[in-house]
Amino acid sequence: MKPAKFKALTTEIKTLTYQNSDITWNFRQGGVFDSEKHDENEAKIEKLLAELNAGAEHANISFYIGNRKHVECGYKVGKSLFRGESSGFDKLFKSNAPTIVPTITKEMNDRMIDDSYYY
Repeated sequence: MKPAKFKALTTEIKTLTYQNSDITWNFRQGGVFDSEKHDENEAKIEKLLAELNAGAEHANISFYIGNRKHVECGYKVGKSLFRGESSGFDKLFKSNAPTIVPTITKEMNDRMIDDSYYY
C-alpha cells in the first residue's frame, strides 16, 4: 500500500472515531444520542479497517516508549513502521528504536507485562 493511501485511510478512520466520540460525549452531557449517525460511522470504520488490513503490510514490531519495551503487530508502509489501530496509527521514529521481529513470543509479552508492573 502506498503511503498516501495509508495516510488517507487512517485519517478517515480517526475522523470517524472522533465523530463517534463527540456523539457519545454529547449524550453523556444530557444531549440526544444520534444512534443512526453512530452506527453509520461504525460501519464505515469497519469497512475502512478491512480495506486497510487487506492492503497494508503487517509486521511484528518491537519498540521502546521511554525505558519500556513494547511488542505488537503493526504496519509497514514503505520504510516506515506504524503502531496499530489502538494507538491511532502512530508512526514510530528512531527514538523508539523500532525493529521488526519474526514473531511475538509469549516470553516477549510476559516481559512487557512484568515491566509494566513497575509503572
